[in-house]
Amino acid sequence: MRKKTAASLVAATAVVVVASLASVPASEQRAQHEAGETIHQSPLPQITAGGQADWPLHNFDITGSRYSSLDDINTSNVGRLALAWSFGVASGTSITQVTPVVVDGVMYLNSGSTLFAVNAITGESIWTATMDDTLPGRGRGPVYGGGRVYAFGAATMYATDGKTGELVESFGDGGRLDIISEALQFQYPDTYPANFDAYSIGYQLTTPPVYFDNTLFAGVALSENHIPGGLVIAADATTGAIKWVFNTVPQGPRDDGWEIVKDTWGDGQKVGGGSGPRRPSTQNWGWSTSMRATRHPTTTGRPGRG
Repeated sequence: MRKKTAASLVAATAVVVVASLASVPASEQRAQHEAGETIHQSPLPQITAGGQADWPLHNFDITGSRYSSLDDINTSNVGRLALAWSFGVASGTSITQVTPVVVDGVMYLNSGSTLFAVNAITGESIWTATMDDTLPGRGRGPVYGGGRVYAFGAATMYATDGKTGELVESFGDGGRLDIISEALQFQYPDTYPANFDAYSIGYQLTTPPVYFDNTLFAGVALSENHIPGGLVIAADATTGAIKWVFNTVPQGPRDDGWEIVKDTWGDGQKVGGGSGPRRPSTQNWGWSTSMRATRHPTTTGRPGRG
């Protein structure tokens, strides 16, 4: 790890990520979990309330504005920006699509089953949490809410304490939740048995959930895998219990909208429609969806196909 004096929290977030292994301090402490391990490497930063500015969600806030009112960097000084520090990760660790989140001076980013907490002022590693199994790193980063960090890989989500990096035992099964499998079993108990592997039929998480009022709202992909409808899932952020599930491509009478679309499907598969939730107002939730997988041979039974 290489570092220079950080000019500001904002400048520190514009890091250069290099593909080399960060040095590990001799004073590191290890904490074993039932499902993984957390390595503690340095203390949390000390941030005064007046100088604090957080970016807790992938798109900054629940409306997805991606806008911060911070103005330390502006048109008069942007030309003087320089590297404050860089943080190295092991070769093969995929964080190229990740948007880090920053809370209380700590930057969180993950690659599948490995979650990093970094001092956003100095670039020093605070702790690294690793799950026992290898979850793919195709995702856009974690999300912070209620003092917890939620990260994911493939079709699995896990929760750690934001300060200690230790798994939140109350969440799912000892800190990890096969959220898509649980959602399918919740919505279609006669079709998907308990512990069904949702990843095996193409479902996976690629975009971080939205945290609001102790609830996680997750959108599920991938349409190109011809999934049986994109899911929007609401889950309790403390326990992981599924609250409700909405399918963007109704599959049967248990789904909202089935009465509207049931006569349009024909004999083809009802696939595609991967989704991502947004909260455009305090009364409503909205979500974006990808197109239905019209080019797949088994979708040709639908009238008006593309």
